[in-house]
Amino acid sequence: MPVPLHETKYDSEPVIDAGAAAADAESRGNERPEAPSAILLCYNPDLLAHLVETYDGEELPGQYFGGGCYRLPGVPGERSVGIAGGFGIGAPVTAMVMESLLHSGTERFCICGRAGVIAADGDGRDRVPESTAVVADRALRDEGTSYHYEPPERTVPAAPVVLSAVRASLDRTDIEYRVGPTWTVDALFRETAAEVERYAAEGVLTVEMEAATAFTVARHHGAAAGAAFVPSDYVTLDGWDPLFGDDLDLLERLGEAVVRGLAAD
Repeated sequence: MPVPLHETKYDSEPVIDAGAAAADAESRGNERPEAPSAILLCYNPDLLAHLVETYDGEELPGQYFGGGCYRLPGVPGERSVGIAGGFGIGAPVTAMVMESLLHSGTERFCICGRAGVIAADGDGRDRVPESTAVVADRALRDEGTSYHYEPPERTVPAAPVVLSAVRASLDRTDIEYRVGPTWTVDALFRETAAEVERYAAEGVLTVEMEAATAFTVARHHGAAAGAAFVPSDYVTLDGWDPLFGDDLDLLERLGEAVVRGLAAD
């Protein structure tokens, strides 16, 4: 069966939107202030803590589906920038957090976190070394959430304005990076050998759970989104090589580059 199940979904308006949710929260004494115009979407508590401390983060009132949002006034640049995190992982919660922030004034987003490197031959380090970041230029829509926003298509591009801003910021650092597609999939334990072989052959570099949704939700609302990753593990036909935790310094430096890029106008 296709997703969504209802054939004319895209011609109908939502019954509940972020504005209604915000009004309900306000009626319960949980008013959300205007959000920064650019937000780093964070899935790692260590990165969240690092950027909040480094850039004098100020927590905004209100819950974001179990997480929080911080303004980062210490980031130099023309555009107000912040970070949202602590809300969990995956496509559905990413969409809900983005909807709330879009309603509060955010216009640009960038995911920053970890992603698996995929490879059909070898251990994958020739494709993306451990010390190298990846900037996604498009995402395979192999999740479900994005299909409730826009009709089926195989891939969705990162927004050029965010992609170029992040690349320009990285070019001013000593971080090596690759640019290429990412594979967004909901089912961590169903990343199969056949898929890894096929997508690696197509030039896809990474696998993760949120980018296609972020790109699609932003585009649906006339906003912009991108994504940047560090290798969390290597998912290859020879097996699985986890690195989780070994990459924190690179992740922190990548996060700093991302927020500086988002702040540049």
